[in-house]
Amino acid sequence: MGRRGGSEITPTPDQDCPRVPDAWREAPPTGIRRYVPIVGWLSRYRRPSLVFDVVAGITVGGVLVPEAMGYADIAGMPLEAGLYTLLR
Repeated sequence: MGRRGGSEITPTPDQDCPRVPDAWREAPPTGIRRYVPIVGWLSRYRRPSLVFDVVAGITVGGVLVPEAMGYADIAGMPLEAGLYTLLR
């Protein structure tokens, strides 16, 4: 069968390839930083962003909790099952 439209995924040598972010070139975190990522960036966190991050967290939680419970209800499952899906 032939190709279904579109271009090749692999760029040719004369095409510019996007740059790989520097963070991808770093070694993966080890020790506690592997399991608790906040340890790595907490020292660089800007305090003025805290208010915006808290508002964003409350907003996302306010949307996802009822949504998860609603989908559990539609599926005929206990509402608690929808809440458990938020943990995964």
